[in-house]
Amino acid sequence: MLEPAYRKTLDHNYIVFPIPEEMDIDYQINMISENNIPGLIRLQPRYDQDGPQLYYEISSLQPLKRMYEHRTINDNEIRLILGNILNVYRSLRDYMLDDSHLLLMPEYIYVDAVSLMPSLIFLPFYEQERNKSLLDLCEYFMSRSSHDGNDPDMLSYRLYHLVRLENIVPADIQKLLDEPQPAAVPAAPPVAATESVTAGTDTEIKPARVTPCTDTPKEKAPASAFPFIQLITAAAGLLVSLLPSGILKLSRAGRLAGTALMITGLISFFIALKKKKTASEPASPTAAAAVNAAENEFEMYFSDDAPAVSEDVSDCYSKTVFIESDPKDIEGILIEKTKKEEYPLNTFPFTIGKLKERVDLELKDRSVSRIHARILKKDDKYYLQDCGSTNGTFINGIQLQTEETVPIEKDDEIGIGRVRFVLA
Repeated sequence: MLEPAYRKTLDHNYIVFPIPEEMDIDYQINMISENNIPGLIRLQPRYDQDGPQLYYEISSLQPLKRMYEHRTINDNEIRLILGNILNVYRSLRDYMLDDSHLLLMPEYIYVDAVSLMPSLIFLPFYEQERNKSLLDLCEYFMSRSSHDGNDPDMLSYRLYHLVRLENIVPADIQKLLDEPQPAAVPAAPPVAATESVTAGTDTEIKPARVTPCTDTPKEKAPASAFPFIQLITAAAGLLVSLLPSGILKLSRAGRLAGTALMITGLISFFIALKKKKTASEPASPTAAAAVNAAENEFEMYFSDDAPAVSEDVSDCYSKTVFIESDPKDIEGILIEKTKKEEYPLNTFPFTIGKLKERVDLELKDRSVSRIHARILKKDDKYYLQDCGSTNGTFINGIQLQTEETVPIEKDDEIGIGRVRFVLA
């Protein structure tokens, strides 16, 4: 398979494959480009300075391999990813397309960084037998699983040994994915992220310290006072309605007014009493989670497709959060230019973005993508890589292309959207 290139426009990112000469793939190209096939990345055939190319838009998506560089994959995530891949197989049959042309390598399976919903590349001139592709993918799942790779109860282990059998069809895999899950057990401590340490040509994995959550629960609002006013209003209405007729000149009208006042007071009394009871009850975990989700939704899921920002935008951005680590692991330092705050480079690849669960340095700025850029280290040299950001990654004012990797040195200025750092 030919190596892809990457292209970036103002607000779109593409992975690009050149079309080999004398390849009769017009039907497949037309079918993919003219139809919105669920689970597939739509392609755009173009002719540029390098000849005929296939452009696949990967804006706001990340390679599956990158998502699990620092963390393990659990069974529910495997069910989600593989289950949707099987749905793509079913969709291809409706369009008379051969599923052997799907790229199932982790570096070419693109997922949404929050939902992990996969999108696949259908490459007409690539071909690998379906079960071989699935077997390689299940082997990858085993390598990134939080369990022992030889655990027979592990989903990836069972999938791997199922796909190894001959004449396996997607329905057999789906049946295994649909099996009832084991009963819930007490939650285990968070799985530590991992650091990749380059040693020669091999890569070792070692645990990184996980920073515990320090959020404190909000204080419960005080319960409302007993509704005396509503009760007094109802009593006054009752008194007026029971007064002797001689006291009220318009006895009938006075009695009607008193009755109405009494009914209104009673209704207000019971409504206030019910509110007092509700306020005194503790909120359920589900309700509390819903409130927290509503409060954080904008910040957590702000779209990467925001309009690109210009280079002269003011550096008035919001709070930056750094995920701390042991000082002995520090290898370099990023210094934020405006606030002069320092952020140690404690693991490599060192990922920068605004999706807290997936990055090493969280930047809460609207110009920053969920997974924006990475700093790599090899042979004691540092490199900066753009991760398909919307508003750009810059080195000394020069914007990187999508997935472009360039060397960086001490005192270089690094731009992440409109946030600026210096490497020290």
